[in-house]
Amino acid sequence: MLVQVDDLKAYLGLPATPDDQIDPVLERSIMMAESLVGSYVGFRLEQDMAAQLIFVKNFLTAVKVVRLPEYPVKVTSIKLNDITLSADQYRMDERLGVFEFTQDRPEVGKLEIKYSPGFTVETFPSDIRTAVENIALGIYENNGRIAAASASGALKSLTMFDAMSMSFDTGSTSASAGTPEGIVKQWAFVLDKYKVDRFVIA
Repeated sequence: MLVQVDDLKAYLGLPATPDDQIDPVLERSIMMAESLVGSYVGFRLEQDMAAQLIFVKNFLTAVKVVRLPEYPVKVTSIKLNDITLSADQYRMDERLGVFEFTQDRPEVGKLEIKYSPGFTVETFPSDIRTAVENIALGIYENNGRIAAASASGALKSLTMFDAMSMSFDTGSTSASAGTPEGIVKQWAFVLDKYKVDRFVIA
């Protein structure tokens, strides 16, 4: 997971010590939030180097720029006609998934790029991280767990990135979060810029 249980517990003002009841629910909420956001933007958020993809571009006319169908990516190899390209022959923007020849490009051939899409914890942008955290909190709230925290006195109110707010009375909760899908849509103003354009520039 790119967002950790302790991150949400800090939001909620809950102790960082392990909790066998709360922690599994928070973890499931994070996993669901990351999955929903991944579906919305069009790629798996968390990078999995064990699940590498191979993009092949066969061209009959000269090409200079090629865009991978997913981004961001971590590229592990680039070959042209089964020969590994040297670093001075191309530029690779892993954040946008864009490959560009920097030297004379062939008129015919096969370009093969091996890569893994997604973010690492270190490269996960702060704005989309905040969106995932708050979507996870909304999912958690809809499961009635925040009400329990409120009833215990651990939580009174929560403001989420100035986009949504929740206030709590003892034993009750009110929020405009709605369904998990509805929560995601409330974060479209952040997530839309990460949506992938699935096309190749040739």
